[in-house]
Amino acid sequence: MRTRWGSDPFARGAFSFLPIGATTTDRLALAASIDRSIFFAGEATSTTHSGTVRGAVESGRRAVSEMLAAGAIASSRIVIIGAGAAGLAAAAELRSAGLASVVFEARDRIGGRVHTDRSLGAPVDLGASLVYDPTSGNPLVTLARQAGVTLDDVDDSIVVRDQRSHRRYDAAEIDTRLTAALERVGAGSRADAELAGALRTEAAASGLRDPELTYAVASRIDGIAGAAATEWAWRGYDEALRSHGGGVGAMTTQALPRGGFGALLAPLADGIDIRLGQVVSRLEWSRARPRVVTTSGEAPFDMVLVTLPVGVLQADSVVFDPPLPASTSAAIRRLGMGLVDHLALRFPRPFWDSSPTWLGFIGTTPGEWTTWRNLGPSTQQPIIVGRNAALVARAFDARSDAQVVASAMSALRLLRR
Repeated sequence: MRTRWGSDPFARGAFSFLPIGATTTDRLALAASIDRSIFFAGEATSTTHSGTVRGAVESGRRAVSEMLAAGAIASSRIVIIGAGAAGLAAAAELRSAGLASVVFEARDRIGGRVHTDRSLGAPVDLGASLVYDPTSGNPLVTLARQAGVTLDDVDDSIVVRDQRSHRRYDAAEIDTRLTAALERVGAGSRADAELAGALRTEAAASGLRDPELTYAVASRIDGIAGAAATEWAWRGYDEALRSHGGGVGAMTTQALPRGGFGALLAPLADGIDIRLGQVVSRLEWSRARPRVVTTSGEAPFDMVLVTLPVGVLQADSVVFDPPLPASTSAAIRRLGMGLVDHLALRFPRPFWDSSPTWLGFIGTTPGEWTTWRNLGPSTQQPIIVGRNAALVARAFDARSDAQVVASAMSALRLLRR
């Protein structure tokens, strides 16, 4: 089972990030409502937990608060575009306030970039998979409890192997050196300076050199938001770390929803009018005749909540008439959309080291298949999931399934016990 989030017309990437030149002000600009009738939500609008399901859920609830403050009442015609985490959270919040909504979803399923697949005989999350910082203040913890979903602690142990030298690396030592280098980057570089160049200089002083450096960048930097170290500055990387509940040298704890992330969000859809397979192509918001145009027709509205990913907004998949304000359009252009893709494989029996949750790989091609997640401990099935991010993921997006599997197998053969 393979993901291609970059080619997915309803995602155009995995999650947002702050590229060089962008700031959290751009997230605030995207989140700003327009004319008391158009509202925006989604992880890209979150200034505290961007790139996460938590950020999406909180943004949906924030948007509803703005709708109510703008005068939404029981008779208001409210349309929500997108049945991902933000859209579902907003619809559920409106329901709790006694207001109805209609949710248009382009896919044939709910969840958006949360997608639990069961075709391999066990739940495999092909999008969001981990609950970061699962403390009492995290709304996902509350949702899990309400849904009866157990959150299992994730063991962060990892074994790293080098394809060329066949040696094992101490993952903890690599992390220690990377942390030391990043701390110096954060203390000494400009907030908007390219991360890659600054890191390479400081990494040498920390004793972190290739191939360990290439592995560390691919697994710890590219992977967190799907952006290459050349695409963002310290400001963006620091934001991504904090959004996931951690920081340099202080990574957060993680939990895995038993049964898949989809089970955690499913109850939000109860009692909601969700119309699947409805692609929104046009949003007309003139006061004379505000309406949303979809695959099957049109829907008038008093208020509309747009939860489309930044990548979809950047692709101009939906025509806004009149055009969005300059501040909103500029924010959409400045924000970045990262890419992380997964390949899930099932075998008759595990031939890899089945004890650690994570397996690291240093191959002959830098950055490919650096991170593998062993699902054996959580599913009791011989399933392993490989990950590619940023520039590597974009290159793989153009390859056939057979080519991707062949590449993955060359890496997996090294991970034999």
